[in-house]
Amino acid sequence: MMLKVLAGRLARRPWRFLLPAVLLFFFVYSLSRRRPHHAGVQQPVHKAKTKSFFPPLETKSANSIELDYCQNFPKHLLDEIQVVLKVSSGEGSATKAHLSTVSSCISNLMIVGDQDERLGDRHVIDILAELPKSYEINNLDFQAYVDQKKAHTEGETVRESQRSFKLDRFKYLPMVDRAYTSNPKAKWFVFLESDVYFFWDTLFRLLSQLDSSSAHYLGAPHKGSEGRYFAYGGAGFVLSQGLMKRLVPPRATGSVEIPRESRLSYRYEDWVKEEQRGDAVLAYAIQNATGVQLSALHPTFSSDQLKDVMTTRDRWCVPLLSLHQLKPEQMENLWKWERTRQYNTVSTFSYQTRYPIAWLTRC
Repeated sequence: MMLKVLAGRLARRPWRFLLPAVLLFFFVYSLSRRRPHHAGVQQPVHKAKTKSFFPPLETKSANSIELDYCQNFPKHLLDEIQVVLKVSSGEGSATKAHLSTVSSCISNLMIVGDQDERLGDRHVIDILAELPKSYEINNLDFQAYVDQKKAHTEGETVRESQRSFKLDRFKYLPMVDRAYTSNPKAKWFVFLESDVYFFWDTLFRLLSQLDSSSAHYLGAPHKGSEGRYFAYGGAGFVLSQGLMKRLVPPRATGSVEIPRESRLSYRYEDWVKEEQRGDAVLAYAIQNATGVQLSALHPTFSSDQLKDVMTTRDRWCVPLLSLHQLKPEQMENLWKWERTRQYNTVSTFSYQTRYPIAWLTRC
């Protein structure tokens, strides 16, 4: 009798039964899907219970300007981590916003740009001034730096054609050289840009699970020439001490002196003149000098804009480390939110490598 009633209802209004069935099918199908993996390659998984290194503030205030957002920052970790901020002279508002938010807690911050200047109590290193004079030969894009420097010296206005976006690719190799030669004892070297937001707690949890004496090149993968991948500069990237020792070798074993001929900016000058992307040239130099490939930690290292952040199955439980192209107001608002939000004190933080991509999970 019951079956006849159900059959009658189905005949009169089939959509009432078919629609839920279709939705259930797609829900189960989506959950059953698996990420593709490279055949024949074992997938190592490293899991650890990690506590927050830089938790939000416990005390909230209606007037958040009065809060010290850095009061519980783990300053001791900076003994092992060298942070480098790459800036451009034409992005003053973005740089100032970054220095007052994301990088405000970084006491050993190294700032590199295309002009020597002071921003408050911070010094911007003209990293292009450390390149050999040969960069000016048959190099129209680099001529913009020569003209810009001359204009600043003579008090003239820098023309639009001379703006520093043309010079960005020339900063990557010398900034890596400078970071290592200035602080060779650092275990990790972290590079980011003035419009990149970094969640420091995610970075510290990640690095706490990795061996800095091994060669690590971490970042968001972008495909370059000849099928090679490089860490996109707009998502930030990390190099380990183990990699640096092989990449920029000292004059002698056990020495910390780095001769000029060992520096990347000297060895790969021709490459950076020909290639339009400095972050790609850095990856090619790393592969050429050490054979180390990018560990593509995506979407933890992310080049997404704030408005494009979404939660999908592949991103569920994946901790976010970076965001790109944040405007100064967005950076300030996100920093205030991050430092005063609610959080879980302990969570599972996993590092899983798959070819050619790696995932981080945190639940």
